[in-house]
Parts: sequence; C-alpha cells; structure tokens
Amino acid sequence: MTDLAAAAFVKFLLTIFTFGIKVPAGLFVPSLFVGACCGRLLGMFVRNLGIESSYWFTECEGVPASFCIIPGIYAVVGAASVLGGVTRMTLSLVVIVFELTGGLEYLVPVMIAVLISKWVGDWVGGKLSIYETHIVLNGYPYLDPKWESNSTMTMGDLLLPQDIVHISNGVSVGDIITILDSCDYKGFPVLDESRYVIGWIPRKYLIFSIDMARSMDTAIGMETELMFTKPDDRISTAKLIDVSWFTDTNPLQITVATPVNRVLQLFKSLGLRSICVTSQSQLIGIVTRKDLLQYLSMEESSELPSPLPQGHYGSLSSPSAQQADDR
Repeated sequence: MTDLAAAAFVKFLLTIFTFGIKVPAGLFVPSLFVGACCGRLLGMFVRNLGIESSYWFTECEGVPASFCIIPGIYAVVGAASVLGGVTRMTLSLVVIVFELTGGLEYLVPVMIAVLISKWVGDWVGGKLSIYETHIVLNGYPYLDPKWESNSTMTMGDLLLPQDIVHISNGVSVGDIITILDSCDYKGFPVLDESRYVIGWIPRKYLIFSIDMARSMDTAIGMETELMFTKPDDRISTAKLIDVSWFTDTNPLQITVATPVNRVLQLFKSLGLRSICVTSQSQLIGIVTRKDLLQYLSMEESSELPSPLPQGHYGSLSSPSAQQADDR
C-alpha cells in the first residue's frame, strides 16, 4: 500500500509540473494512473477492514474476502473518477471504460463515480476542464461553441468611428513595408476613396506578392504601386504589382445595427478571425475574436459599461499585440 501511495503522489506531482510547463508528457494516461492507484488503495483498505460480513456485503457471506472485495474493480472506478474530474467528461468516459474493461456489470459504479467527480470538480474549480482553463490562462482566442449571449446591444453601441489601418489601390511598396513594420496585424482592409470596403488582403499574401515580384523583376522598387483589384486596360502597361489574385473582394461585413448575439453566431458558425463593421457602407471598425471574447467575459461578470469607451473594441488605430493575433 505504501508503494501505491508513493507512486500516485509522485505521478501526481510530476503531472502538475509537466502539464504546467507544456512538456508533452500527456495528461490522459497520468490521470488514469493516479486514479487507479488511489482506487486500488481504497479497495485494499476496505478488504483489510474485514467488513465483508457487514450489511453492505451480504451477498459475500461465506465467500473469502479476496473474492468478494476486488481492489482491481476499485482501481477501474478510481481511474474513471479522476479522469472525469480532470476533463469533465461524462458519457463518453463511461463508454471508454466499458470498452477497455468489457465488464457491463461495472457500468453503474463507474457512472456514479464519474458524475460525482464532475459535480465536485464543477463545485471546486468551475465548469471548465483543465484544457479549457489553460486556454483561458494563456489567452488563446478560443470561442466555446456552447457560449451564448443574451445581450441586446448592437455593434453601434460598442463601436465608435475611428481611424483604421488600411490600404488602397495604388499604394507604393515603400508604404506597404512601412505599414508592415509598424504593426503585426494578420490582414488589412482594402478601401476606396469613399472608405467603402473593396477587399481584404492577408498579411502573408501581401509579403509573398512583393517578394515574388522582386525576385522576378529587378526593376521593382519602393515606388512601385500595388493593385488589389484587377487593373484596367488603361494602366495595364504601367509597372504594377497585381495582388488581386490574393485579395478577397467580398469580405464578410456587418452593419452597426447587427446585434451582438448575431455576431457571436457568425464567429462560431464560420470560424471567423475578424469582421468588418460598416455604417452606410463605410468602414468604421473591425471586430476580432478576442474583442468578442473580452466582451463576453465582461458581460458574464456583469462589468459591461454601456456604451463602451472609444477604442475599447475594434480599435485598430494603433498596433495592439492582442488584436494582431486575431487579424
């Protein structure tokens, strides 16, 4: 029993350190190991008590304790309970244990143990599993499909008109390099003279186009212009870099009257990183996944001001590492 307790304790400590420092040592099997050790310890302890003749073990009357109280079954139930508490799995975990053991008679104790472990885990550490908790701690822009919003606010309540980092047809290579060096955004809206959105160009394709053009034509300089829509015949003879092949000419746009819960559904169903917000067809802001997550967190904690201060959401007027990850 001492060896089992020591093994469970050491494995538990090692799992804490390896998972916390992102060493690929796993969490699924270590959780099963710790739970199996603890379950077997409990089974051996119950068997050593000699209570097989008590009320709870009436069916074991006349049967040796080694055949009545089997520590291996306790180990299976313990492994399932610890893994259930760590991952918050319920039905799928019961099915996994059934497939591993093949014992239909163990389903009821496993189900009870898994449900109790989930309830205790929810009560102690909230409803997030350890994986979801680490996503929150690391600030990853993960949007839970189960997340819902009951807000009645619209994007017009959250966004105010502001200057946005954008590009347009005819911008020079030098200006593009300056923009790329000044921020880490993953994409840029393409606007015309009236601030209408005519496209969206990802950062990596913008860099690739310039590098490819320079490698194919040494005459490409800092003053060479880029075209994000198909050049017409009048300027087709000029020295241009045609980026229209990589430009999304129909980026998803929403208006300021779009409800927040509708925006949430768009992000979840389409897996979006960002959405352009327009007013009278003119771009006034860009909402990223992290912006929406921050809003939902504030809404859940009842700390949401109304309206939000200018630049709090969708502000791309200055480089922001948080929004750069999403855009």
